[in-house]
Amino acid sequence: MDINCFWVVFILFSGLWILGFCEDQDGFLSLSCGASKNYTDSFNIQWVLDSAYTSTGNTTTVDYSVGTSSSPVPVRFFPETDQGRKCYKLPVKNVSSVVLVRAQFVYKNYDKLGKPPAFSVSLGTAIVTTVNLTTTDPWNEEFVWPVKRDTLSFCLHAIPDGGSPVISSIEVRPLPQGAYQSGLGEFLDKSLRKSHRINSGYTNGSLRDLHNTSLAGEIQNLGSLQHLEKLNLSFNHLTSFGTELDDLIGLQILDLQNNSLQGIVPDGLGELVDLHLLNLENNKLQGSLPQSLNRESLEVRTRGNPCLSFSTMSCNDVASNPSIETPQVTIVTDKKPNKISHMAIILGAAGGTILVLLVISLSVFLYTKKQSSGMTYSDRAATDMRNWNSARIFSYKEIKAATNNFKEVIGRGSFGSVYLGKLSEGKLVAVKVRFDKTQLGADSFINEVYLLSQIRHQNLVCLEGFCHESKQQILVYEYLPGGSLVDHLYGPNSQRVSLSWVRRLKIAVDAAKGLDYLHNGNEPRIIHRDVKCSNILLDKDMNAKVCDFGLSKQVMQADASHVTTVVKGTAGYLDPEYYSTQQLTEKSDVYSFGVVLLELICGREPLRHSGTPDSFNLVLWAKPYLQAGAFEIVDDNLKGTFDVESMRKAAIVAVRSVERDASQRPNIAEVLADLKEAYNMQLSYLAARDM
Repeated sequence: MDINCFWVVFILFSGLWILGFCEDQDGFLSLSCGASKNYTDSFNIQWVLDSAYTSTGNTTTVDYSVGTSSSPVPVRFFPETDQGRKCYKLPVKNVSSVVLVRAQFVYKNYDKLGKPPAFSVSLGTAIVTTVNLTTTDPWNEEFVWPVKRDTLSFCLHAIPDGGSPVISSIEVRPLPQGAYQSGLGEFLDKSLRKSHRINSGYTNGSLRDLHNTSLAGEIQNLGSLQHLEKLNLSFNHLTSFGTELDDLIGLQILDLQNNSLQGIVPDGLGELVDLHLLNLENNKLQGSLPQSLNRESLEVRTRGNPCLSFSTMSCNDVASNPSIETPQVTIVTDKKPNKISHMAIILGAAGGTILVLLVISLSVFLYTKKQSSGMTYSDRAATDMRNWNSARIFSYKEIKAATNNFKEVIGRGSFGSVYLGKLSEGKLVAVKVRFDKTQLGADSFINEVYLLSQIRHQNLVCLEGFCHESKQQILVYEYLPGGSLVDHLYGPNSQRVSLSWVRRLKIAVDAAKGLDYLHNGNEPRIIHRDVKCSNILLDKDMNAKVCDFGLSKQVMQADASHVTTVVKGTAGYLDPEYYSTQQLTEKSDVYSFGVVLLELICGREPLRHSGTPDSFNLVLWAKPYLQAGAFEIVDDNLKGTFDVESMRKAAIVAVRSVERDASQRPNIAEVLADLKEAYNMQLSYLAARDM
């Protein structure tokens, strides 16, 4: 079969694949190359000898350490003197129309020569990859292959001066009908080679996050995960529950919010006895919920669906005729009145009247108290603001004069607009006029004035003053003519002059210094909570300053590890651990700053809706490439201009900063130290190049 390989990125969700193979092994083939006996591993996978599938090569074992344990691993190697074909014949008859072929190649100096080999690998008649154990040992490859014959040839090909090919294992796995075919168009008969594997979070019985990963259609391929405790499939495009959720007998939390699930909720979910949270919010579900879900130990969230209730009547009525309201029925008893009942009615009416008057009086009292206390925060805070002293208080008349009646807009956002202003003494300023007049908007405004009145740092924007006259929310900052980092990466400025790598590193170092001051140089500590490129401003010399402290939080207790608060921030930059736990830490800022670093490296925004689904999210797309040292994703404007070690240093700290587990992220001081090192490397590289 002459099939040209069609190189595309495909992602294998390792938590699903590995555990999905543990139970039913029909059609599976697992070859332990060079082994002397069959065995079953801890995943219940049955490994068999490879001698029945190849007739050439020699066998030995190597010491291969995994974590803290070390054990001999069998391998088969093919000496250069061996003239026969170095091939395996893999049976695939009646298995599936598509199979996954996974191979591992291990050298580990088995021959004591210290010369790792390099060689080519073919499937069928097509060369599909070149293995270079000099750079990576062990080396793993995975292919999706369309089945056309009863057997599949898997061959190793020596290359000149490349040494002896060696292999440790081969696995063949049947895939579901139609797997990996969406989006391939006319290339359905082409093979796929794994570019990167992403572990989607299977840890200690928990698939922590498959949310926002472009999953679509029916929920499937989960039936074997019977020990799974938490499953997050929110923010995808799922339309059907499928039939396998009932099998997840250990499930405790199931999050299906913000999908496109339709129809009714299946009865089988009620059989998951350990389930204590079922989130179905913002789908297209309707009908009555199964009564088996109506128990005290289970919280069911249903907001944002057409009609979803434990009441059979209410949903049936809505479904059959939405215009018909539930009839109001008055039941009249056929009893003759007597004096006692009349007296009871009179007393009841009197008592009811008194009760109503008491309720009204209490309501008026509480409303009046609320009105008087309503000024406690905003008005009293405004009074307090005047005593903070650090910021100048402007009248609205002064603001209008400074901005020439709000003539020149230099920025817009969800908060309002920013105008260029000039104070009476001739100093240029940026005037931010907020239009959010809600209590939350007022709180944010006061919060920013308060924080910026307390802090001063060369890498934090300076607050010149504010105007709170007649409930106005106007902030006056120092004017930074360089604009925002967003302007230079994606805006009009990026078309004129692209930022060099050394300039990007200098901006990253400046911003990290500002955040380091907030986290470690100020008491109480401050968590910014909205770190992003548009909140990093540049002066005329391209020095960077962090701005916009409206969402920032102070950590009042010196020994507090986190602040529990409502989740706020910007999509694409939001720390997933903060999103799921509502526990805000300095590491939340580190995650957001890690996204900024990825933007500086890749030259693309955190979220986009063009290209392939696996590239929509910058973190999910870039992380595996950078972990593998694959710098082809670096911004094209930087190609050929950066020191590889400088880029590697920055890439590593960026990847570490966006780890899902906050405990695995560095603190901002460590990030700053690594960025300074990367910056100095690039400076040395440029100096040597110019000599």
